[in-house]
Amino acid sequence: MSHGGHGRATDVSSNAYDGKDANRARGARARAHHMQKTLTIFVVATLAGAGGYYGYTRYQGTETTLRLVTAGVGRGDVVQAIDATGRLEAVTTVQVGSQVSGTISALYADFNDRVQAGEVVAELE
Repeated sequence: MSHGGHGRATDVSSNAYDGKDANRARGARARAHHMQKTLTIFVVATLAGAGGYYGYTRYQGTETTLRLVTAGVGRGDVVQAIDATGRLEAVTTVQVGSQVSGTISALYADFNDRVQAGEVVAELE
């Protein structure tokens, strides 16, 4: 406290601008709240508009989502070709031997052919 020239004590700690600063702060908070509210409304309206446009174009039926291709009926050979790479392995491997030796003059079975018991698979000279 300080004493004025007329013997009255004046309070130096009281500020004449306290009321104005409080009003400014309230105004700034109100503007910020209004700005946030406006931004939220804008974002929601934009999302709703984009969703409405997507739904309109998607379900209107102007865009074809499935394209059908048709062909005429005709007769012909059915041909199927397969190209593959890899390693082939026999399902069952059997060791074949003979009791006599000689040169093979005729071969009646090839690799992976099915043969029955007693069937002739080769002739010797």
